[in-house]
Amino acid sequence: MTRRGIDSRTAIAQKSDGSILMLVIDGRRVNSPGIDITSLQDVLIKYGAINAVRLPVGGNSTMYYKDEIINTPSNSNGEMKTASIFMVMPGDTTPYVSVDTAKDEFTPDISQTTLKLDNYKDLSELSTKIFDTYLKALSEDKVTDFARLKDYKIDEIKIQNGNEDKFMFLVTYSILPASDNFVLAGNGEKGSNGWINSKELFITVAKGKEDYQITGAGTGP
Repeated sequence: MTRRGIDSRTAIAQKSDGSILMLVIDGRRVNSPGIDITSLQDVLIKYGAINAVRLPVGGNSTMYYKDEIINTPSNSNGEMKTASIFMVMPGDTTPYVSVDTAKDEFTPDISQTTLKLDNYKDLSELSTKIFDTYLKALSEDKVTDFARLKDYKIDEIKIQNGNEDKFMFLVTYSILPASDNFVLAGNGEKGSNGWINSKELFITVAKGKEDYQITGAGTGP
């Protein structure tokens, strides 16, 4: 089993509001085989991560809470010695960002992106418009520096499956961050001109009574 394959996983990540995510996923068991790196990335993005670090895998993947192990380590002998840990201690509870910043800035949630029902030519046009709506929201001035875009372009749309009621498409796009504080999450290739090219996402869209809504997004179908 390689470290890029399915295995137990441990990661720590940061959200746009400065809050911290800690994640441990059990693996190497019949009822919990684990996940690969791409799936780990998708889970973190789903919960709002904009920056993350992957920690040692396998038997080292252990989470303690109030002096108790709350996951099931894959090592047959239980917990293992490890050289790297993250520990949360009681202390100052002041948020990472100020109250004013948290109130005035935000990061659009892709799963809340909607598009009014209309007579679209085909699913490709619908897909382009709803994803453009999301990227346009990321370009607004009130978006936090970690995620705000100065410019963007949708390079290609490929419908994967489904129909007007529910479908999936693969979008390839490029973005130009608006700030040096921008955090690259997911895939993409950063060019010398500041653009991040060849980003890809699989997007799921469902039709409601009044609009279409993005219901899922990830780097894998």
